Amino acid sequence: MQLPRRRWELLGQAYQLYKANNVPTANTTFADMTPYLNYVKIDSTILYDAIAGTGGTVGCGNECYRLHNGAVLLGWSANSFGGTASTNAIVLVLDPDASRSTSNSTTPGKSVGLILYFNEAITSYATSKSGAITNNRFNNNPAGLSAVGTLQDPDWLSWN
Repeated sequence: MQLPRRRWELLGQAYQLYKANNVPTANTTFADMTPYLNYVKIDSTILYDAIAGTGGTVGCGNECYRLHNGAVLLGWSANSFGGTASTNAIVLVLDPDASRSTSNSTTPGKSVGLILYFNEAITSYATSKSGAITNNRFNNNPAGLSAVGTLQDPDWLSWN
C-alpha cells in the first residue's frame, strides 16, 4: 500500500504559513505551528500504531491531531527546533489511518516518524539527515538522532 505524500505535506505547509507571519527561532515549537495546521480536532482518545520497526500501540495523551485526510499526527507542543542550523529539527509521528492495527508489542507498527527541519526539509526517521539534532520529549538525545536513524520506514511509505 502506498499513500500519497499529501498525508504529511500539510506539516510543511503549516511551517511555511507560520514563517510567512513570524520569524522562526531556535525556540519555535510545534505548538507555534498548530494554528496553521489543517486539522479536524485534537483527540486524546486515539490509540495509534507504533513506528515501523517497533511494535505495539501508543496512546495519544493530549497532543494528537486528527487530520482531514483520516490520519493522525502526534506532535508534542513543547518540542522546539533547539537551534537554527539545517540539522535542527522537531520530530512527529504520523499514523496514516488513525487506527490501531497491531495488538501486541512485537507486531511492527505502521506509523512513520517524521522530522521537520528548521530549513523546511521533511524526512522520515529512517532517512534522517546525518547529524540531525532534536530538542524534544520523544528523543532527548543532544548528540543527534542516532537511535532514530536506525528505525525503518513502514511499507506503505513512498517519497514519490
